[in-house]
Amino acid sequence: MFEFTVKVRDNIVNAVKRETGFGFALIQKLLRKKDIKVNGRRVNSNIKADVGDKITVYAAAPQRYEIIYEDDNILIANKFAGIAVTGEGGLEELLNNDLRQAGGTQSFGVIKLATAGQAGNPSCHCEPCLSNGQTKQSKSSCGFEVAQPIRAVHRIDTNTEGLVIFSKNTESYDILLKAFKNKEVEKFYLALVYGRMQKAEDRLTGYLVKNAEEGYAEVFNEPQKGSVKIITDYKVVKELELCRGGGQGGYLASLIEVGLITGKTHQIRAQMAALKNFVIGDPKYGDSKINKALGLNKQCLCAYKIKFNIKNAKLSYLNEKEFNTEPKFLKYGY
Repeated sequence: MFEFTVKVRDNIVNAVKRETGFGFALIQKLLRKKDIKVNGRRVNSNIKADVGDKITVYAAAPQRYEIIYEDDNILIANKFAGIAVTGEGGLEELLNNDLRQAGGTQSFGVIKLATAGQAGNPSCHCEPCLSNGQTKQSKSSCGFEVAQPIRAVHRIDTNTEGLVIFSKNTESYDILLKAFKNKEVEKFYLALVYGRMQKAEDRLTGYLVKNAEEGYAEVFNEPQKGSVKIITDYKVVKELELCRGGGQGGYLASLIEVGLITGKTHQIRAQMAALKNFVIGDPKYGDSKINKALGLNKQCLCAYKIKFNIKNAKLSYLNEKEFNTEPKFLKYGY
């Protein structure tokens, strides 16, 4: 069971989907079984939910992330597909909410963010209770406001899974922003793309034009009005056949590792689409018939590896580390 408060007036299905990422069919099933309450009353139809309504859902809360690494300065989370990094309901908000609900004492698996407390009140972390120099990280039982909340340093697309770096203090945030600008952080992706790549390994150069109104980007071989130059490295990991249901045969696909020399909106997805090697499952740049045949509605794209080469001494200890995660889409046997 889990609960949430409605922030935007909408019907129950959309409100629950926005908060949980559950599919339409599952939410309809929960309604039929009266496993959803609005302000304490069970409902079985798709009624309107007003701002401030308390929604209770009798189902296991979906896991939206897992922590890969944490220390006093940064946190690296593996974001699951379907949740944005920032904004309302995004991973940044979720991490801070999880910490707040734990009273400022939650350990995200590696260290405790706040451990000291006044004698007789170990869960308190307000200014008067801190006596040993601990960092203020969350609203405490005394109501002390977050001084330095967890903040995302970069973003990946909502339906792209993978590693996202968060800062845990202002100094680290500023250092990491500068490190990204100076290309001192390397990000690598794994993508499942349609067909066979022309070369086993290559550096691609193109010119990306972004249509902000449509939320779409297109890549050209030559400069265009309003275009920006993009550079993308890739190498083929393996080729494989994706099977459709019902024994209808399959599609040739390639699992590729991608390194971004530049990092622009939808760069990988738009670049692969320009080559006709669109990312499998991509609802915006892919092939809807192939996606439907494979039962996929999210791009098979994962930010799976991060390497640091930070010059600032405060975070240079990260240079000895490499952080990885395995794409969830590989669980399908690709």
